[in-house]
Amino acid sequence: MSGTMDFDAELIRALQEDGRASILSLAQRLGQSRAAVAARLRTMLADRTVRVVAAVDPVFLGQHVLAHVSIRTDGSVELVAEHLRDMSETVLVSAVGGAHDVVTEVRVGSMSELHDLLALIRAIDGVLDISTIIYSTVIKGFFVSEYHGGVTLDTIDEALIEQLQADGRKSFRALGDEVRLSPSAVATRVQRMIDAGVIKISAVEARGLAHRQLS
Repeated sequence: MSGTMDFDAELIRALQEDGRASILSLAQRLGQSRAAVAARLRTMLADRTVRVVAAVDPVFLGQHVLAHVSIRTDGSVELVAEHLRDMSETVLVSAVGGAHDVVTEVRVGSMSELHDLLALIRAIDGVLDISTIIYSTVIKGFFVSEYHGGVTLDTIDEALIEQLQADGRKSFRALGDEVRLSPSAVATRVQRMIDAGVIKISAVEARGLAHRQLS
């Protein structure tokens, strides 16, 4: 059992560094066969133990304020979480145990926007009270900014990002079919956005065996 858990942990760690790493490179890094890595990854993606998705850099989007909000509900955990998940400002929503029922991380452009958002969260049916921590610096995390500036996107880039936000490992051929470009042209565009820090493609791990993370 521990061997499988170690295998999974190493595989997830590798995908957090490079969500589009090839099966061959993953197998070489983990010292496993290509068949074993492909099968394990297929299983983890199918049961949502892990998702590989693209995230757009928050600074590129003009989102400079990141806050962690802990929420206590009247028992309507799922309804509150679903409401939060539908908000464009939330980058994580998770049901938790303890003094609070739901936690969320939010990204906004300014402190005034944060105050407005917190007022909206307080007004959600089922929310009893909230506790907010504003991050000053993110040392490590999926949303650490790596944007270098000076990049503009066109409608094709935006369409590719939308596809990669749903499936960060979608093949260049499948992406090309969506935007009517060749696989090589798509690969060039995606790599340009990654190199510029506009997007990051990485693994997001489900939290706990109950898979209660809702983001």
